[in-house]
Amino acid sequence: MPRNERHPGWQPGQQQPSRHLMAKRALRLEGHCTTRAMVAPFLALALLLFSLASGTAQGQGQEEFRVNNLPGLAAEPAFAQYAGHLPVNEQFGDQLFFWFFESQQSPASDPLVVWLSGGPGCSSISAMFDENGPFQLRGEGGDIRLQGNPFSWNARANIIYLDQPVGTGLSYSASNTFAKNQYELNRHFYEFLRQFYKVFPEYANSPLYITGESYAGHMIPGFAQYILEQNGKAGAVPINLQGLAIGNGWIDPEGQRRALPDIFYAAGLIEASRRDEAKRIFEAAVAGGGVPPVADFYPAKIEGYTFPEIPPQQPYPGLVLPAALASDPQAMRLAATLNPYTGKYLNAVLSLKDFITVIDCIGEGPAALRQLLPMELAVVFLDHSYHHLVFQFFLERLISYTEHNGNYVNLMDVLNYGPTIFVGLPTEWPEGDAIFTEYMNRQDVRQALNAESYPYPRTAACNPMVSYVFNYMNSDFQKSFLFLYPEVLRSVPVLFYNGHNDLICSAVATAEFLLEMVDDRLVPYFPGKEAYRQAPYQAWVVPEEVTGYDGVTRMREKRYGYSKQAGNLHFLNVLDASHMVPLSKPEAAQTLLNNFIHHGKVVVDTP
Repeated sequence: MPRNERHPGWQPGQQQPSRHLMAKRALRLEGHCTTRAMVAPFLALALLLFSLASGTAQGQGQEEFRVNNLPGLAAEPAFAQYAGHLPVNEQFGDQLFFWFFESQQSPASDPLVVWLSGGPGCSSISAMFDENGPFQLRGEGGDIRLQGNPFSWNARANIIYLDQPVGTGLSYSASNTFAKNQYELNRHFYEFLRQFYKVFPEYANSPLYITGESYAGHMIPGFAQYILEQNGKAGAVPINLQGLAIGNGWIDPEGQRRALPDIFYAAGLIEASRRDEAKRIFEAAVAGGGVPPVADFYPAKIEGYTFPEIPPQQPYPGLVLPAALASDPQAMRLAATLNPYTGKYLNAVLSLKDFITVIDCIGEGPAALRQLLPMELAVVFLDHSYHHLVFQFFLERLISYTEHNGNYVNLMDVLNYGPTIFVGLPTEWPEGDAIFTEYMNRQDVRQALNAESYPYPRTAACNPMVSYVFNYMNSDFQKSFLFLYPEVLRSVPVLFYNGHNDLICSAVATAEFLLEMVDDRLVPYFPGKEAYRQAPYQAWVVPEEVTGYDGVTRMREKRYGYSKQAGNLHFLNVLDASHMVPLSKPEAAQTLLNNFIHHGKVVVDTP
């Protein structure tokens, strides 16, 4: 949709809503009919047999989900843990995997927290090990051990780690179909909660907080609004939703990308001329219609759409230009860029700088050039216009400016520098991904986690860029979901927390779009809307005891970051933290969660 195309509900003479909220009134997350493509009779029979074999939550008790004899764990923990699959769409055999840890302090009275990793396609179980769960993986090979994490989020909360969407981690679809948009994810999440409460009814009335990071900034407000709408319906199972916590959320792609040139420049990563060049490129992409429309939040036209099978990667055969393109300058530039990779696996060795060159060649050259791309590149380009490709991969273009000896700045941590895959994702960060994959693919681990029904031999911390999950959700990934938050903020508090060293979801961009949201007079009222701009931006400090060389113990302030809060709207800038705040600042992350769910605010007054 062109950038200047108006929302269908807008009439001449009316003020047009802001770019983030133009679809607010027209878009709902429920109330629309939806259908899946017809399923062949043999598939329907297979799914019936699958349902009979696997059972449903109604027929399963808690003990069937209990985790015992977890490999690598020296002693059973003092808290209970449960894991396994719950059905969220029996017709298509959609199963979500969860790992649930009861609170180490007071399971009966502590809140229930759900953690969701982003991507989309990154396992929440990986975050459990790397970031904020009770166990951390250590060792390698047959000597993988689990050690305790003193900053686990289940210290004062009951916490569920959920692999979402279907196809992520150990979650799967028996029919090999996947969700295409947020509407379907909402229904899956809501059904998961319904099934969870049937198995664990003692938590049905517990205060519920939904937390997560990165792409969870898209998913969580949709889940929250869907829950709030269902709560208002007759006969619905009431869900005691009390708040959301969004860590480094991918929420407003246009605003977050627009801030990047200044952020890169301020961090000393690029010079002024590169900053100005990047701004011109981005504004041209926006003006050319590169920003996807917001107003597309209805059920997928074909629910359960099966993505075309991607064949196993083959060594790149090289590019031979047909006669019609032999003298085209962009075709020759493309061949010169790709042919040095002949005989190699492009996904593993294509440099970020060359990937950006390929985008420019395809965008500026004849349409026939797209047909010459190998599958691992063609799937990235899909049907996108050049302006959309520039918009979508603008961050990667900026990262390519930081190249030095084949390494680039880490888009998730400005203090980290190293190798990346061609879409700008770091290949050696965080360090625990390899051991996670090794551990989770062990049969004894699958058995202990009650995950033996998972039909594939391997899983990974994050699905690669050309995976099913990401490409299914790619349309939603590029859209702004900021318009969902005001409605949610009317009912429950939302904490936006950002690691100061994150580039892709920067604290600066989050602070800016929150101010834009509260200043937009077309945004509906929510507690804090009028007061947030004038609320103080205050230091977030925690007192600690320090013993000096003289043996005297004194109190001093440990500064975690800065906070701004009014009503239901909370913003937190965590100093020296990366895209994964609990990974780089685990003590601060545990404190922010405990303060938020137990005191209603992060900065708690101390005597």
